Amino acid sequence: DFLVSVGGYGFAAMADAIAHADNGEVISLQENFQSNNSLVVANKEVVLDLNNHNLIGNGSDGAIYAENGKVTLTGEGLVHGTLGADKYSMGVWARDAHVVINDGLYTNETDGSERGTDLIYASGNSLIEINGGIFEAATPQWTLNVKDVDYKAGKANIVVKGGSFKNFDPANCLAEGP
Repeated sequence: DFLVSVGGYGFAAMADAIAHADNGEVISLQENFQSNNSLVVANKEVVLDLNNHNLIGNGSDGAIYAENGKVTLTGEGLVHGTLGADKYSMGVWARDAHVVINDGLYTNETDGSERGTDLIYASGNSLIEINGGIFEAATPQWTLNVKDVDYKAGKANIVVKGGSFKNFDPANCLAEGP
């Protein structure tokens, strides 16, 4: 048995699969993945196929943390950001990255402190494109958020083209002001 496949090869560790994936390759979950850390994809362009499985990770840096590359999330499955010791519980964090979300269910947790409960978060020179998926944030007003200084500078943005949002209207998002 293996956790994930890349190009027909199976890997027991997610980090090994990401390290061996060439740009443009599909990383496909073969079973549920849960970690006390974030799934980090840095300096790569990959497609992550949830393949009807769950990806649960520490939300301090996002269950999925993308940096300096492009990650396309596809396939049905769950991406869930658990509550980290710092009270952050992001599902996806793009930092100087391009993230495309096509499918999946995205959730996170809160202890009620309202700190760091952004479900989908962009910072630096980032673009997050949402084409589909279901988004159910623990704190609905923070379903989508861009780091204020990066948004105001025109460096980071989230573009919504589709998807379903529980208790949140992306057309009336006040995270960056009216």
